[in-house]
Amino acid sequence: MKKTITIVFLSLLVAVPVFAQITGVVNPPDKIKTFEDILALVNQLINYLFTALLVLSIVFIILSAFNWLTAAGDPMKTEKARNQLMYCLIALAIGALAKGLVFMVANLMGVRI
Repeated sequence: MKKTITIVFLSLLVAVPVFAQITGVVNPPDKIKTFEDILALVNQLINYLFTALLVLSIVFIILSAFNWLTAAGDPMKTEKARNQLMYCLIALAIGALAKGLVFMVANLMGVRI
């Protein structure tokens, strides 16, 4: 149990420098003329959604850890906390796949984002 809490807090500390790397906001193009403009707009939308997903996942990981710690050995509550953590990790994996899908489509189409 102590290892799990340590791992969660260390992973949160590792994520902090990632947010420091975020640069300024990019404005969408005025008029969409080419396929590259569409991909740039979709990429920007996915970046915003991915940032929101990261923030929400951190909140839900902390909430799951709190539920696990306050379960007091109750199997139903620990199972609920374990499921919350698992669903959060699944959501992060789906978000990462969605973020990578834009780059994969751009590479297949020969477009540089």
